[in-house]
Amino acid sequence: MDKLSVLVEKLKATKGARIFKRGYEKAAALLCKGECVFAWAPSFKAWLKDLDYVFWLGAGGLRIGT
Repeated sequence: MDKLSVLVEKLKATKGARIFKRGYEKAAALLCKGECVFAWAPSFKAWLKDLDYVFWLGAGGLRIGT
């Protein structure tokens, strides 16, 4: 049953939801790693909490290495 629920969730996810999820994951990674960036760009931390910016991240707006 667990595999079936995972499949159903993937099928129900819209393109926008997938983009937003990917952007949220990138924003969370940047929040965890970005302390040195926040020292010289403090407004960047606020951007990472802005829904439009998070969506832009998910759409490929910023490429970050992992």
